[in-house]
Order: sequence, then structure tokens, then C-alpha cells
Amino acid sequence: MEPLGSDAPAPPPLRRRSGKVRGAARAVAAKQGKPQQAVGPRGKRGRLAGHGRLALVAALAGAFGLVHWYHLSSLFENDRHFSHLSTLERELTFRTEMGLYYSYYKTIAEAPTFWSGLDMIMRDRLTEYPQVINTLKRFNLYPEVILGGMYRTYLAVTNSLGIQTVQCWTVNRGNMLSAISSCEGMGDIAYFYVNMVFFLNGLMMSVFFLYGTYLSGSVAGGLVAVLSFFFNHSEATRVMWTPPLRESFSYPFLVLQMLLVTRVLRKPQLEKLTLGMLAGATVCFVLCWQFAQFVLLTQVACLFAVYILGYIDAEKMKTFVLLNVLCLVVSCTLMFGNEMLLSSFYAASLVAIWVVVSLHSWLNRISRVDLLRWVAQAGMWLAVTFVIKTAWSRLLGVADDAHIFNILKSKLTGYKDFDTQMYTCAPEFDFMEYQTVHKYTATLLLPAVLVVFAIIVYKAIKDKLALLRSSPSPRVLDRGLTSPPQMNKERLSPHHATVPKGAAAEPEQADSKSHHAELVFHALMLIVFAVMAVLIMRLKLFLTPHLCLMASLLCSKKTLGEPRRKWLAHGLALVTVALMSVQGTSNIHAQWANVGEFSNVEQEDLVTWIKSHTPEDAVFAGAMPTMASIKLSTGRAIVNHPHYEDAGLRARTKKVYSVYSRKGAAEVKGILQEMGVDYLVLEDSWCTRRTKPGCSLPEIWDLIDPENKGKTPLCSHLYNHPYPHFSPVFSNDVYTLLMVDTEIRAEKGST
Repeated sequence: MEPLGSDAPAPPPLRRRSGKVRGAARAVAAKQGKPQQAVGPRGKRGRLAGHGRLALVAALAGAFGLVHWYHLSSLFENDRHFSHLSTLERELTFRTEMGLYYSYYKTIAEAPTFWSGLDMIMRDRLTEYPQVINTLKRFNLYPEVILGGMYRTYLAVTNSLGIQTVQCWTVNRGNMLSAISSCEGMGDIAYFYVNMVFFLNGLMMSVFFLYGTYLSGSVAGGLVAVLSFFFNHSEATRVMWTPPLRESFSYPFLVLQMLLVTRVLRKPQLEKLTLGMLAGATVCFVLCWQFAQFVLLTQVACLFAVYILGYIDAEKMKTFVLLNVLCLVVSCTLMFGNEMLLSSFYAASLVAIWVVVSLHSWLNRISRVDLLRWVAQAGMWLAVTFVIKTAWSRLLGVADDAHIFNILKSKLTGYKDFDTQMYTCAPEFDFMEYQTVHKYTATLLLPAVLVVFAIIVYKAIKDKLALLRSSPSPRVLDRGLTSPPQMNKERLSPHHATVPKGAAAEPEQADSKSHHAELVFHALMLIVFAVMAVLIMRLKLFLTPHLCLMASLLCSKKTLGEPRRKWLAHGLALVTVALMSVQGTSNIHAQWANVGEFSNVEQEDLVTWIKSHTPEDAVFAGAMPTMASIKLSTGRAIVNHPHYEDAGLRARTKKVYSVYSRKGAAEVKGILQEMGVDYLVLEDSWCTRRTKPGCSLPEIWDLIDPENKGKTPLCSHLYNHPYPHFSPVFSNDVYTLLMVDTEIRAEKGST
């Protein structure tokens, strides 16, 4: 089967043999002692075997999905005893940005109608008071919109049918705490939410198994991928601890998207259904997470590298670009023209790749050396991308993603500023720990992947050397991508036998004899994910699953050789899983041994006091995680929140955090009054906490406010001397609530 876009003549069609010819062929086979098989791939035996394999794969995929759903649900329940918490306690378990996202789901679920709830979050004045913002544009909230609608529909249907959906009881908490009412069941708003998240990630495991099976071409490979994931579960995901995070919704779509990319790379012909599904998965991935654009940037960069190296042709590369452009347009439309997405490096790189691919003929003429052409194409892509990105960002006046590159800059140099320190001082944004590498090694995941990676690199180098030796013209590589199949396969996969001219191979045979661009693509993605995870530990959620997928290639004929060594693949899979399970089962037992119960009495008291003692139009400021909880559980307006990706929000948070600087109380009060703040939540831990040198908030402020360096932090001063600028109205061991302006508050309270 010839590559897409080939201008070479098609091989002559196969002619159906007559009965005499088929009989003669069987006679010759019998004389030579060869076993007789059904003629053609559509023989009865072949169909039965194919159907049986499909049934096995489908059954295993479904089973692994159910097991993963149960595993996640059980770990979550064991950690928090979620079934015995009150509604308020359940909300307080969603700390930081989790509480912010969940609050919009709650708004839609509890609104008089779905459309009124949708209007509330599209004209939101509570999140960044006094600004009115479209949270659908800013916060990737389509998961909450969909789940809110599903919850309302579920309640409407079950109520109409008279089906009981919750079971409630009274829980005695002891320790001088009041008893609470706790409800369990899908009719509970929080239960419905977390179970839908776990169900989605159960489906992810089903797709993950299919991914490993398809990539390796072996059911054994799919088993290795899934078991590796479970054996390294604590390093592969955190959805069981943080259900509302964007990655919990988006990563399942990335797994599906990369599976479909793999299929497009493998198949010589483009399939409309595959491309349509790929577009849908890409759009869902982008809509669920603001970080998706950076992942897709690395993906198109790796695809471009695969093109440069000659593993896919210009036609297929342009198809990838056009599909990504379409997805970008659809995503931007659904997110109401999200500027961060429009001005992203991802968008700029798509334009740059199209320009470079369109100029491939000109690049072929200016250089006869493949290496120089590769460097020229890569350099041109980088230059055009940076020019377009810079110009477009300045035109739109967007600086929302500037912090990402400042974080990378701080990792590679000694650069520091307020925003980068706010990120890099958090443990999840630190460098990957050595302990992580040790865990990969203990389960044999890393050694297995290194073997696979070495084989892929060896084959790629062998292919390129064979190509360079056989190139009779300045651009044989380009011609080879649009040449007859046998020439292309001889150069790019010299270790495979070629199909004789005039003969047509079956699709499976054609795939096995092709150069397998998907292997090079996955090897490149492995490098990218490894770099990302090393620089930012939180991003190992991409690396660990990809390592598991790469491990599946231990069972692939593409790495081990021809199918006649099938016994070797299965034996190697069995040995690998057995060795991995030694430490892997211990890791699973350790996860299940993690038993706890959520309790945050201090924050519960704060939220309860706010609901009963402050006006409904009161405005609050404080630490980002606490603000999310106040908005969620009290419905009060806040001026800052944990979604730190927006440049304007970063500026607002810096103003609020001036209370942790060494500035004077009068100056900070003026800043807060200008923002419309009525109450300030002060937390001693934010004043004194220091995860590492230079990471306490007063020390971070010293970077941008050196003239006050050496003075007592204002937060420490306010605990003992709040007057006359602030008035304490509530206090416990963790939180102190200060009224910013008593006169204004009195006026609001009297109206």
C-alpha cells in the first residue's frame, strides 16, 4: 500500500485465481509438506479468530476500567471517610482551586434552572469583585457545566420515577463537636460529582489498555501497560486525592487523543472517522485544562520532528496542522475568544510548521545535505514561531502565559520574581525528587523503558544511515515519501523484506513492513515528558503513564522482531510483569493502607461564623486557598482566588498579599479599600511558613520591596496591634478575621 500523496503509479490489481489454479497451489503446498490454510484474510477461521480477539480485548478493557474506577473510589473514601462527612465538610475537602471549580458546579446544580445557573457563571461578580467576568472564558469550566446539567437531569428523572437516591443519617463526631447530618448516594451533589470524575478515569484506563494493545500490536503489551500503571499508581495520577482539578477531566481525553494520533501515523491512508474522533478528543482536552495548549505544543513539535526525519510526508504533516488549527478555532469559539489560547505558542507554532512544510521544495534545492536541511527546518520553525507569538501577544496585549516561561527561566538560571517564587516554592512545582526515579527503578519500569528506547534509537539511526547511503539525489528523502512502497520501505526499514512490485500486501503486513513513525513519535514524546517532569514535579502525571505505554513495546514485534518470535514476546511479558509485581504489589498495598478521616474544625468555624455574622454582600480577601473555600461555602464575594494563570489575577493577589509584606498598616489598608475589601482573613501559617530558604511570603516580598527589608512583617504586627486600621471580629487557632473599614461596613449593614 503506497503512502498518501504518492504520485507513483498504483500496482496492478490482484486477479482472482481460478479453481484450477487454487487446486494446483494446494497440491504444490501438500507436496512440499506445508500446512493448508484458509485462502484470504476473510476466511472463516480468520474471521472467528479476529472476532475472538476483539471480544477478549473489549472484555479486558471493560474489566480494567471497572477495576480502576473501584480503586480510585476506594482510595478516596479511605483517605477522607467521605461517606460520613457533612455537606460543609465535603466542600471544605476541596481546597485551593478545587473548591473554586466545584463552586461553579454547585451554582449550576442549585440554580432555579440550568440556564439561570449558566448565566450566573457567565456574568460572575463574586469571583473577582467588583469585576464581572465570564468564568467559562477564563477557567475551563465545561466539565462543571456538563456535570451540573447531568445532576439536574438525574434528579429530575429519579424524582419523577420515585427512586430514592440518597440515604441520610446522623453522625456523632465526638471530641466536643456537634453531631452532623450526612447523606450518601448519587442524589447527593458532592457524591455525584466525585463519582462522575472517577467513572471518567475508569474509562481512561479502558482506553489506556486499548492504547497499549494497539501500540504494541499485542494484548500482552496492553496488559504490561495497565499493570505498570497500577504498580506505579501513586506516581501516575492524583485524581483520587484531587478530583476537581482540571487534569482529572482532561487527561483521559489526552490518552484517547494520543491513541488516535498513533493510528493516523501508522496508517498509510487517512481515515475520516479517525480524524473526526481525533478532532473531538483534542477539543475536549483543550476545553478541560488551560495547560493543554503547552502539551499540544510539544506534541506538534514532535510530529514536526518526525516529518523532518522523513517518517511522514508533507501531506500527512499538513493534515495534522489543519486538524489542530480547526480544533484551536473551535476551542477559542467555545471559550469566547480566550486570549491566552489565541496568543499561545501552540497557535503560533501551527502557522510556523505550515510555512516550513510549504517551503520544503525550496529547502531541498538550497542544500544537498540532509543534516543541514533538518537544522534549517527546525531553525526556521523556531524563528517563525517566536516572531508570530511575540507579535500576536503584543497586538492582543496578552501576558497571561508569561509566568510559564519565567518559571522555566528560574529553573535554568537564578532568576526570581514574586510570581515565580509563588510557584516554585510549592513542592509540586519543584524539581522531580530522586525518590521518584528510585520508585520507577524498583518496579523495573525505568529499566524496561530504557531497553525499549535504546532499540527505537538504534532502529532510527539504522534507518537514517541506510537512507543516507542509498540517496542518489539531493532529496531522495522527500522523493522517498512519495515513491513506490518498495523503495520507501527498503530505505526506511532495511531490516524488513519488501513487497515485490506489482503485489499488494495486506494492511497488517504493510504496517509491519513500514518504518513505524509512531515509534519515533513516542520516543520523542518520552524525552519531552521526561524534561517537563524533571523541571516541574507536578508534570510527572504525563511522564509516568507514558513510561507505562512505552513498556508495552517489550511485547511488540516492532522491537523484538518478526511474529515467529511470538513466544518470546509473551514470555518476556510474563517475566516482566512478574518482576514488576514484586515491588508493584507492595505499592498497591501501601495505597490501600492509607486510612484517614477529614477534619478541619478551624476552617469550619470560620465559614460558619461568616455565614451567620456577615452581610451577604460582604467582600473578602486573604490567602488564595481560603478564598476558594469562602466563595464555595458562604457565597460571599472575594477579590482573589487560586486560579493564578491570569495576569490580572496575579496582580490582584500581589496587592492582597501585601499584608504579608513589611509595608505599613495604613498603606496596606488603603490598597485593600481601593479593591473594595471589607474583611481580611489573616493566617499565621502564611506569615511564618517557610518550605525552604527564601520561600516565606515576607522573604518573597523582599525581592520586590527591598526598601522595607529588615522590618517586622505586617502580618506579625497585626496579630498584636491591629488597631486603628483593622478591627478583629473573629479568631481561632488558625484564622483571624479583620474588618478593614468599620464605617463602610456599618453603612452596608444598615441598608
